Amino acid sequence: MQDVLDATGLEKGGVYRHFVSKEELAAEAFRYAWARVAKARREGQDAIPGAVEKLKYSVRRFAETPGVFPGGVR
Repeated sequence: MQDVLDATGLEKGGVYRHFVSKEELAAEAFRYAWARVAKARREGQDAIPGAVEKLKYSVRRFAETPGVFPGGVR
């Protein structure tokens, strides 16, 4: 929690005004990260015809595209 406070410059009360608990904050952080990663992986996929080709494209994007968060995993 201290890392979050340090990164945001907020006090505990400022964080808990928006999130009921650490668990809720963690869940929201996960949803945000997942959405960013999924968007990066799907970029350009709509232009690919056919399900098999889209799947191949998705696997290739996953393997070749760097992670969207510094220091994070793919």
